[in-house]
Amino acid sequence: MEGDGVAWPERTPLLLARIRPLPPSPGGMFINATAGLSKLELHAWHGAPTGVEADWRTVRNTTALRLGRRFRDEDGEAFWLVRDNPAASPDLVRSRRYRTHTRHALYGGQDQGRLALLICHGRCTHTADALEQLAADLGARPAGSRAAPTPPLPRRLAGAPGIELQEENGHTTLDRHDYAARFTWDVPLDAVTVTALAAHTVRLTAS
Repeated sequence: MEGDGVAWPERTPLLLARIRPLPPSPGGMFINATAGLSKLELHAWHGAPTGVEADWRTVRNTTALRLGRRFRDEDGEAFWLVRDNPAASPDLVRSRRYRTHTRHALYGGQDQGRLALLICHGRCTHTADALEQLAADLGARPAGSRAAPTPPLPRRLAGAPGIELQEENGHTTLDRHDYAARFTWDVPLDAVTVTALAAHTVRLTAS
């Protein structure tokens, strides 16, 4: 992101914003000018610090950004920030509806081939935009670089209610209250894939 927006770390679509109250203003015996104000500490989605701080104005001025639901855990209040991938395109997704399921094939740009096959059983409520963003995130693989350590796939992601993830026999299932989706991966289930799936989960519930 550029300009007055969040100084977004490279190659990640998802950040965790933790809300930190500002300390009391110095010398304020009777009036605390910072009362009720807060800053944001930005972390990688699996909790690792990024060293980046932001304020609410910066978040509002960041283009192509979606905010997840606010939640509270043992470390205080937080919410997700997920950014749109500029490489997202209708060309990356090929969908076909059948009587009992919907089939989505996700492709990468620059001749990457198919990245994943997604089968939604029941009433599929995936939007075209969500699938295009997922395909673009899966395709954001730096050529020739050493892979980052793979974070564990969470069964439930805080702030994304009603969605469960599970890995089984090389497949990943996403269970939602209104449908079940099954991913077959044509790429490794590595840090890029797990992060893209976490970002997809947040997008399904984000504003």
